[in-house]
Amino acid sequence: MPGPRPAGPGAARRRDGNDEDVRYLLEARAALFPIMAASRAAATLAGSPHVRSLARAALAEQGDQLAAITACLHDWGHTDPADPAPARAGALADVLTGLRGPEVDRVFVLVLTDHARASLVRARVEMVAGASPLVRPIAEAAIHEHDRRLAALQHLGAATGSRDVRLIGG
Repeated sequence: MPGPRPAGPGAARRRDGNDEDVRYLLEARAALFPIMAASRAAATLAGSPHVRSLARAALAEQGDQLAAITACLHDWGHTDPADPAPARAGALADVLTGLRGPEVDRVFVLVLTDHARASLVRARVEMVAGASPLVRPIAEAAIHEHDRRLAALQHLGAATGSRDVRLIGG
């Protein structure tokens, strides 16, 4: 049974869901801005063609996820143009820009691994605590996407002969 609906803009238009659904969408959207900036930077700066390819694939999936989240939030009346997340997004990309080749690879893989793990946890919480049939497919897609991403990161570590557990996502 859905929980109480929050008061505020868009609450009247929202027919289903609960506070957890909105929290999940807002947190996921905020987390996407920095990882998308990092993926964009790694797509051009990474030393390994495998890491560049992974960054491009991740960026495409992240863009799709951001579009789905933004559309759902917009439908619910959450169109806060003062969201500070885009302004903070450049900090991680700036760190990668200051690195070269294998350093970019290592840092990007670590950051992408951490993001995938955190996103998996948050999406699983949404699957249990959320109530919206509109948000559930977004969380399900995130779970599948990040499971695949962690597997690709582990494969990348094995393919490059890395013994650094942090690098391969273990």
